[in-house]
Amino acid sequence: MSAPSDSESDSSTGLIGWIAVGCGLLAGLVLALAPVLRVVRSQEGVAANAIGTAAVVAGVAALAGPIAAAAAHAMRRSALAGGLLVGGGVLAAPMIALDIQLFRDPIDANRFELFRPETASPLTAGPGAYLVIGAHSLAVVAAILGAMTIARAALDDGYGQSAHQELSGRVVTVRAGAVASASVILVAAVWAVLQFVPAWTSTDSVIVVPLIVTSGVVTLAGTIALAVAIVAVVAGALAATSPDVAAGAIASVGVGALGIAGARFAAGIADDSLDTTTATVVATAAAAVLVIVGAAIPAIVDLRDGRDARRSTVAAAGDRAASSLALATVAKWHVAAGAAGIAASLLVGAGALLPVLAIPDGHDAPQIYATRLAIVGAAVLLVGSVFLFLSEFAAVVRPAIGPLVLAVVVAAGGVLQATVEGMRIPGVGIGAGSVAMILGVVAAAATGLLVWCAGSAERDDIDRSTEPVIDRTAVIVGAAGALAAVLALGLPLYRGTDVDAASFVLPWGFDSWAQASLGAGIVVIVAIAPRARPARALSMLTGAAIAMVVYLVGWPLTVGRADGAGVGLGVPFAVIAIGLLIAQALVIARSTKSAIPTSR
Repeated sequence: MSAPSDSESDSSTGLIGWIAVGCGLLAGLVLALAPVLRVVRSQEGVAANAIGTAAVVAGVAALAGPIAAAAAHAMRRSALAGGLLVGGGVLAAPMIALDIQLFRDPIDANRFELFRPETASPLTAGPGAYLVIGAHSLAVVAAILGAMTIARAALDDGYGQSAHQELSGRVVTVRAGAVASASVILVAAVWAVLQFVPAWTSTDSVIVVPLIVTSGVVTLAGTIALAVAIVAVVAGALAATSPDVAAGAIASVGVGALGIAGARFAAGIADDSLDTTTATVVATAAAAVLVIVGAAIPAIVDLRDGRDARRSTVAAAGDRAASSLALATVAKWHVAAGAAGIAASLLVGAGALLPVLAIPDGHDAPQIYATRLAIVGAAVLLVGSVFLFLSEFAAVVRPAIGPLVLAVVVAAGGVLQATVEGMRIPGVGIGAGSVAMILGVVAAAATGLLVWCAGSAERDDIDRSTEPVIDRTAVIVGAAGALAAVLALGLPLYRGTDVDAASFVLPWGFDSWAQASLGAGIVVIVAIAPRARPARALSMLTGAAIAMVVYLVGWPLTVGRADGAGVGLGVPFAVIAIGLLIAQALVIARSTKSAIPTSR
């Protein structure tokens, strides 16, 4: 069978692209017209009107991405068009979950870009609600077709090309630079976190603005998915080899985020009974930054390509070409590990904010102090996972992710043990927070596995024919540090008159097993660090020290659960362990430096 000709391929790509653009335009048009399509109505059949400025902002945002995609496709820039459709479409997927609230309890949906309740009279979904959920579904279809367009465009000779041949095919993270890449991921993460903060305060008794964590399961699930989606799109875009794809995806997801946050901001300004919170203002600004940075990515890449090309040499270019396949494989593992780490962080963080236990009506929920430590552990892993998307830092940061994953497991273990103890009380069940925490631990385990795969792929490209020189001092210091860490994890951080902190005293619970896993991990790290490459050894030991710091922070964060608590033996041993782990890293760094021959 003969291969399709270039003209047949171009025709197929163009057809799929135009179908994708058509789906996106139709979805955007329906969403823009939604406020006049009777989204909800009263029992008397009277439609509720939207807040005008909020509707305009949301409508413009819904149409901007598809219109830009149509223009890009007409100019035969299929990769850019596909990126524009994918970014907005991925963000539309979790909106479907939020649309379900229009059918369950419209008056508490707080979708002021679609309707604004005037009285407490019951509202029912109108024909416009079905069109809204259908439009978001159609936007998802447009994203899938847009991804197919990108896949076909990737077969073209010019895909991901640079004016400087040695830079062609490199991921956008490298070509755009660490500062720009890290900044845009952090901005997306900020926007994601702010979705869990109330958008307004209300003086109208009809409008109730609850915390997301106390909302219904559907709304909460949609919000979590929305937060994950924007970070995933930005991270995936930076891992692309085409600046057009990255620019389109980041700019369009920014436009979608601006449509959500900007509509809330506009509603707060236009309605006297609504006061916009600082979170909404910051989220709107963050979305605008995503749009600006996304649009500027091609220019940033071109500017840095020229500078990097001038600095490169023929030999360096040859080396990069020879190892490009290995680097691409490792980069894919890094991106996968980073995505899993971010998912684990968000799930554990959400689990800490959600109700850990399902308490019968009329009873107060107990305070679970371990959730405080879970938030700290999730934040630390989130920061580390972000750097896995940045190829300039990923290889150095990756060895530290393993112990950070174990630190998150330790933090989650306390919450899960509290869940087990709480469920022993008749009538008490597992809460949404515990479910999210379990999923977070699973995602953390996946992160650890993916990090190991990335390390294995990298080691395949390394010359290991020579035996490393092992510094005996590093071994001794590391052994002492491992012993101190195991003692710190096995002894309680505090002792109270009614309860002690988790320790290795039988019977073991989830918290004890989690601490044992961290102890085992640190023993392995200090054992292999003297034989590892110096940069990797320093990273592993730094991660282990940070993990012990997270564990130690549990002392002030959770000591409130015990009456008359005093400092346990785990605290001084934890401090000693942290110091010895850092000392082992310094010894390895010193021995490496002294092993480098000096010229005379």
